[in-house]
Amino acid sequence: MSDNIQVKLINVLISSEKPLTSKEMANLLNTSEKTVLKYLNLLKEELEQYNARLVVKQGSGSYLEINDVALFNQYLEGLTKQDYLSDPAVRKIYILTRLLTDNDYINVYDLADELAISPSLLRGTLKTIDQTLQNYDLKLTHSHLNGYKISGDEANRRQCLMRECKTRINLGDFFDENADINIDIKEIEQIVLEATKEYDLALSSDGVRSLALHILISINRNETNNIIDNNNSEPYLRSTTEYFILNTINRRINDIYGVNLPNEELMYLTMHLAGKQRISRHERIQVNVNNEALVFYNKFLRKIYRYANVDLFDDNEFRTSLLNHIVPFLTRYHNNLLVEKSELLDVKNQFPMAYDLAVAGLSECLPKQTRLTQAETSYFALHVALALEKNKQTHDKVNVAVIVNEASNAYQIMTYKLMNYFKDSINSITYIEYDHLNMDVLANYPCILNTTNRVFSDYERKIYFVHPFLDYQDIATAEKAIKKAITREEFTLLSNPDLFFSIDASSREDAIKQIVEGVKLVMPLDESFYDKVMERENFVSTALNAGIAIPHPLQKCNNDDFIAIAKLKNPIIWDNDNEISLVMLTCVFNSKNSIPIYDRIARLSSQPQYLIKLRQCDTYETFMVALKSI
Repeated sequence: MSDNIQVKLINVLISSEKPLTSKEMANLLNTSEKTVLKYLNLLKEELEQYNARLVVKQGSGSYLEINDVALFNQYLEGLTKQDYLSDPAVRKIYILTRLLTDNDYINVYDLADELAISPSLLRGTLKTIDQTLQNYDLKLTHSHLNGYKISGDEANRRQCLMRECKTRINLGDFFDENADINIDIKEIEQIVLEATKEYDLALSSDGVRSLALHILISINRNETNNIIDNNNSEPYLRSTTEYFILNTINRRINDIYGVNLPNEELMYLTMHLAGKQRISRHERIQVNVNNEALVFYNKFLRKIYRYANVDLFDDNEFRTSLLNHIVPFLTRYHNNLLVEKSELLDVKNQFPMAYDLAVAGLSECLPKQTRLTQAETSYFALHVALALEKNKQTHDKVNVAVIVNEASNAYQIMTYKLMNYFKDSINSITYIEYDHLNMDVLANYPCILNTTNRVFSDYERKIYFVHPFLDYQDIATAEKAIKKAITREEFTLLSNPDLFFSIDASSREDAIKQIVEGVKLVMPLDESFYDKVMERENFVSTALNAGIAIPHPLQKCNNDDFIAIAKLKNPIIWDNDNEISLVMLTCVFNSKNSIPIYDRIARLSSQPQYLIKLRQCDTYETFMVALKSI
């Protein structure tokens, strides 16, 4: 018996200070009394093998009597392992780890017994593992006589271990069970942390954990004579700080555990350390910048300039930080060690324009067939986002009208404050006395502030009330009014009632195709427009975490800028596990237009409640009203 209920039942019995009736156990387990009685009978038979028994006390209930604690703990460990491996996803990773770390064939019946599953179920899982291995140029070899084993390059085996197995399996514990030496992964992490600090190299906590795990794998693989073939490693690595750090780490591990990694392993680990993301100290170039990195940098910035007319060439701080990132990125890229996970994944949702510019730049620098991870793209996007924030391009300035009871010198203070706070956004300020107010004249002012106690509820545009002396709350109100005035018309100018669709799509490709065909009925599009959109989508997905996707081409097209909005009648899986219910197909290559659009999309993605509001809109008019209110 290896059921989840059994583990819960034993936990209930162990934690109880008194005998429990079957009814009490059923309530605690949220199951039927009949089910509890069934498992109690099965439990009686199993416990006898481990010098324990289930005692039934008449009128009170049942309790556990344990005579050999060590033997019973052994029984519990086996149960916990079986319960843990009842999850198919975990079981698959466990099987993959067993095969990757074992050089010999593994008998299918022995492995099935180890997992407490049927051989047929095991064979079904092995089929899915074979598909995973193909991504790493590895092969699952089968022998009717001996069972299964994985064959392929050692570096690919380790890459598969790190990418596929460490998420659901504690590799440190796994290696402890199969190693001659018990090595504490936490102690290796501490050694790595101290050594990197000693050499003044900035490494994230994820980077420290990742390198420690690589070292643990190296030790384990060397114990089984699976040394890495590193003949193709870059010779320059021997003169890098990272190589000296790895030698220091190796000496300290040797002092503690008596394990000395060969030079091939140290070179292999140096590549990993050289590829880790540095997260601080970008006031100077920290890396050896070769010609490849400089070409990459220039291509990246040229593409951004051509794509969105955003010029970052004169930002020296951006140049330094980006080159510090490009060099280790190229090391990761060439050695197929791209970062899969990162704490920066939300950059895509918080800074969609910076993310899109990063994708544009990367698409120019990497081969077309490259599918970059979202984590790697996010690192580039963060650098771009910081540069954009620091070098914000000036929006068109707006004319501001201020309704007053009567014009006086007192309003000089208001003028001073408004221009001090919003000098880059205000073109002129006009004070209009209420008694001489002409409502038609107000139409000439995108931003209208009101210092009187009059209410303008019937006016077609919102008029914002502020006090003449502008406290902090009034400044916030004025900022909101000015920003809205700047961005108010962008969606209206680029969208069109005829480009508002409600579609029933079965997939990402189907949704994009339907929208593109719908747009073609309204305006001419490039013949290759769909292909250009899909090329961008296949490079890095445009799905955001709020149920929105913003597919678009990366190359300029021979048509006007536009936005097409499509509500999906039923949500679809866009990529991996992203469920999308709203698609905004955009073709916007003027940065003046794209900045406020992306700004609004960023608000959408950071506050998902707005999506619910938009999904309730059945017409273009109600949708635009809701969108403008964000």
